[in-house]
Amino acid sequence: MGTLHVKATPYATVYLGAKRLGDVQGRATYKVPAGTYTVTFQHPTSKKAFTVVVPADGSVLQEFRASRGR
Repeated sequence: MGTLHVKATPYATVYLGAKRLGDVQGRATYKVPAGTYTVTFQHPTSKKAFTVVVPADGSVLQEFRASRGR
C-alpha cells in the first residue's frame, strides 16, 4: 500500500480513475494500492487530470488550484 495526499484550493471533487474519493476542501489523505493512477479534480470553474505514481510504502502529493470563475 501507499499513500495519496491531495490538496485542493479552494475545493474540488476528487476521483481516482473512475472512483469518486470525495469532496476535498484543503487537504485529504487516502491509502491506496501502489501503482499508477489518474487523479482528477473537478470544480465548477475547472477540471484537471494528473497521472500519479503511488510507491509501495511511500507517498505522493498532488495539488490542484481551481481557476477563478467570472
